[in-house]
Amino acid sequence: GTENVALAAGFAEAFECVARERESESKRLACLRDLLAEGLTFGIPGAVINGNLSSEGGSASGGKHLLPHMLNISVPNISGEYFVLSLDYAGISISTKSACGEGTEKSSHVIAALDGEKWRAQNSLRFSLGRDTMERDIKRVIKECRVIIEF
Repeated sequence: GTENVALAAGFAEAFECVARERESESKRLACLRDLLAEGLTFGIPGAVINGNLSSEGGSASGGKHLLPHMLNISVPNISGEYFVLSLDYAGISISTKSACGEGTEKSSHVIAALDGEKWRAQNSLRFSLGRDTMERDIKRVIKECRVIIEF
């Protein structure tokens, strides 16, 4: 068939726009991710980050070994599914599994391997941030998570 030249040119332009903004957007999201991590770990007893937020040898915004737009934490003594449903009721969408693990019954083998603590995989929560995520959104998520824990 005939190639859609206009579509290809539009895709190329969109790719260039994303490439120009990639570094600044990654830094912005990493700052929001770190704010979320801090708020959750200090506000929820026993919550742990599944990954390394350390900036040692990494970027200025920290989290050398984490994606800037993702945060995975584990919360002891509370069902991840309960957390997901409670946040969904508040209009906040999160997941208990990685995107490639959705639709399976198994918890993450990667998280289960961390420190040999199986509870971390069974109680993990994955937060995804995006272009439209603002600081006020992060503060709201932290507040709602603390309400869930206090309930």
